[in-house]
Amino acid sequence: MTQPEANLPILTLKSYLSLKLSRAAKTGSRSQGYIHYRILKDIDQELLHIAIVANDGGGCYSKEIVAFEKIEQCLQKIDLSKTIASKLFEQAFVGKSANNAGFMAAILRAEHLLMPSPSSMHQHAIQPDWSSWKTAMFALSNTAEHYQPEPPKPRIMQKSMKEPSHEDQQSNQQDSQDATIETEAVADATDTTTGTRDDTSYSEFEMGLLQQSTLSSGVNDEDELEVESDDSKRVAPPS
Repeated sequence: MTQPEANLPILTLKSYLSLKLSRAAKTGSRSQGYIHYRILKDIDQELLHIAIVANDGGGCYSKEIVAFEKIEQCLQKIDLSKTIASKLFEQAFVGKSANNAGFMAAILRAEHLLMPSPSSMHQHAIQPDWSSWKTAMFALSNTAEHYQPEPPKPRIMQKSMKEPSHEDQQSNQQDSQDATIETEAVADATDTTTGTRDDTSYSEFEMGLLQQSTLSSGVNDEDELEVESDDSKRVAPPS
């Protein structure tokens, strides 16, 4: 059984005005369908945002509201006379979906802020006068509709609600007692000076396993004695 995680912080979601709901053709040559997006205005501040709201192809994307100023910051150190790649817009997102940057580039093309490069369909030419576009978007405020983003889903913790039965508790106690008795028996049969067990303490079954293990390893008692004998013949180095 699952339960919502307790003590989650209370999130206060911002309210926005949806200035425009539109769609953008994907830039990939084999991509199908459209990317659906909204141009939003922060009610509390005069800031524009872009949100990807749907993808016809079913590919993953980050469901976040991206401040337009973050998109502009991606171009601050760029030579505007040269073409750019879509991956440049990755840093505008918090999420790490591989489609984010490409989808944003497609939206900027649809808004005529970027144009396809004549030399490469995957490169984009930056168009001038982005400030005029922002002014045109703000002018749509009078006819805009209120937009409230979906709240994030609470994290779910897996928690077992089954309590151990009385029979299970008794079985666990008996297993613990048996393990203690077995440990004590092994300790009694162990030579405290050498750390080895006396052969007489092994059962017939244990002795059979030991013999089988020795035979399968290709080592017999005589081989082990020869090793010990060779070690005992070694002369200690002069002091």
